[in-house]
Amino acid sequence: MLCRFTDQKSGYSVVFDDDGRVAYAYLLNHQGNIISDVWLYNQCKTPKEPEWKTSNNMPFANSIEYSKEHAGFSEVDEMSDISIDWYGDELIEARVLIRGELFAVLQEGEKPGWCCMAKKSGPLAKVLETG
Repeated sequence: MLCRFTDQKSGYSVVFDDDGRVAYAYLLNHQGNIISDVWLYNQCKTPKEPEWKTSNNMPFANSIEYSKEHAGFSEVDEMSDISIDWYGDELIEARVLIRGELFAVLQEGEKPGWCCMAKKSGPLAKVLETG
């Protein structure tokens, strides 16, 4: 599933991409350049070792060391499961909500962004501390 959400005020967009194996969100500026990205979740079996050691595995699944178990979480089935809250005038931040719950944060210039499924900050996602 691939969906795009555009902020009318800034012209920035968030692209949600779930290829059936792994899901990511990308923050694009008004020119369409990726300025932030974040791993959201694995649908495939979580690898024991990091996949980012070879570019053949892109997009990368996050390994056991860096990702939480999926306890009680179900993957996105419909575009309506996702919403974006936009913040900032000069430094744009997009908060990704899944079924109304804060799930990830993308911020202009921050690669990677933050995700609640990250157990440990790494190259695909930083730990998002929620409530």
